[in-house]
Amino acid sequence: MTVAVDNGLALGVKEAITPDQLADYIRFQRQVIEVSLGALSNNQTAIGSFEMPAGFTIRTIETSASMRVRLYQSAAARDADLNRPQGTDRPQGIALFLEFYSVIGLLGAVLSPVVDGFTTEGELYYSVQNKSLSDQAMTMTFTYLPTEV
Repeated sequence: MTVAVDNGLALGVKEAITPDQLADYIRFQRQVIEVSLGALSNNQTAIGSFEMPAGFTIRTIETSASMRVRLYQSAAARDADLNRPQGTDRPQGIALFLEFYSVIGLLGAVLSPVVDGFTTEGELYYSVQNKSLSDQAMTMTFTYLPTEV
């Protein structure tokens, strides 16, 4: 079986590719992941992880409410940085990919520069603090591009 795709080199030129090539083509397309955090009290922090490919570029972030979002390469890095107060620099050597503060009126952003990262564990670790002044269920959504599988 072959599938025709636009190779992007010339308008209207199609190229036959195998199913394996198609799988690789699809694998490296923009992806969206939504992380549901459940109900958090005001100022409560939730920690956890979600699956990510070995290499990735995060392009956007959206949050459902005001929150402090931090993404780390490892659980050890996240746990070592849990008690760092807002507005202070991270300790040397902490593999922090992103620290984002969302507020009413700015619950998301197109990231520029993008977050270009990798994980050796197949997981991205997070720490999220509810800053909405109310207790509520929260979600965060990322648009990313896999760069390595």
